[in-house]
Amino acid sequence: MKKTKLLFLSLLGALVLLLPPKEALGAETDLRTATDVASESGVISKSAIEADSGEQDIKPAPEIFDEISVGGLYYTVTGIEGENVYVEVSGVVNEKATTVYIPKTVSGEAVTMTVTGIAEDCFSYMKRLRKITVVADITYIGTDAFKNSSRLRNLVIKTEALKKVGKNALSGVNGRISVKVPEKSLKSYRRLFKNKGIDTSAVVGGV
Repeated sequence: MKKTKLLFLSLLGALVLLLPPKEALGAETDLRTATDVASESGVISKSAIEADSGEQDIKPAPEIFDEISVGGLYYTVTGIEGENVYVEVSGVVNEKATTVYIPKTVSGEAVTMTVTGIAEDCFSYMKRLRKITVVADITYIGTDAFKNSSRLRNLVIKTEALKKVGKNALSGVNGRISVKVPEKSLKSYRRLFKNKGIDTSAVVGGV
């Protein structure tokens, strides 16, 4: 019995020696957690990549649903075709903004991205917003995009590419709003904005 007990204690001691120290386990866990958090955020930041790789000049390629902030606006990646990356305007950094300009392209960490649309609720309930100028070749404006932005009086759309305007996109905007569009697209754009929260007479040509 005594020999059996001594053999058990010897095996237990050997097992303890094989286990890594507590500090080593903690360090491994911390490294894994830092990488996981960066991945789960949807956007791998430059600082996270530098911390993991030690490289100072690595820039992440964008992925679908990544969100970036450029020039006071948030953009979400909606499509990638080879080297072409497409985004939609998904929000504004400063809710108190009075004027918004939407460009044709924006530059991210690695590439230049093309703006193709305005997301649902993008500029809704912005009480100080007065004017939006859309230079981008957007093909759609999402549901409730400008809803209840009660001071919005000027919406300038310079593209002829617009094909869809979502439900209640302009519901609750200023009653004197003017939507200026390209003369060539006036007729079709009036159809697009019909029953979207404004009278179609507010849609005028001249851009």
